[in-house]
Amino acid sequence: MKREVFKTRRLILRAITSTDYDVWFDAYVHRKPVQSKWDSGPASAKECSRRVFNKVMKEHERLAKADDYYRYYIFIKKSGAIVGQIDFDIYVRSTHQFANFGYQIFNQHWEKGYGREAAERGLMIGFKHLKLNRLEAAINLDNKKSIYLAKKLE
Repeated sequence: MKREVFKTRRLILRAITSTDYDVWFDAYVHRKPVQSKWDSGPASAKECSRRVFNKVMKEHERLAKADDYYRYYIFIKKSGAIVGQIDFDIYVRSTHQFANFGYQIFNQHWEKGYGREAAERGLMIGFKHLKLNRLEAAINLDNKKSIYLAKKLE
């Protein structure tokens, strides 16, 4: 399936490419310290090497080509910064067209409305572009912010 680019008013959702290393590195290394148990905080520079980036990018390409998993990074149109990601983990294609839908905004970008804007576009990507019939958000029952966002999408 061809990897498309999707836009919202403020955001671009797309797969990472080899030219995205610097903004990818910044997005992971420059996070705020852990804010909650659902937040991973900043990554080390070693965890975000160019070698790791290339491995991640190739793995996402392989999984998308196999129609098993799709990750779309969320970029701010104006700055090009990565603020998070959405993903689709395909469970069943043949009979039910079913996937798990995930969303994550990196903590340095919380409280700006990016989560809702990206998740709304993500629903369109899942249903219209990926031709899924069912999307399920696997949210832990005590992750109140994620539950709140999911309810806003109903």
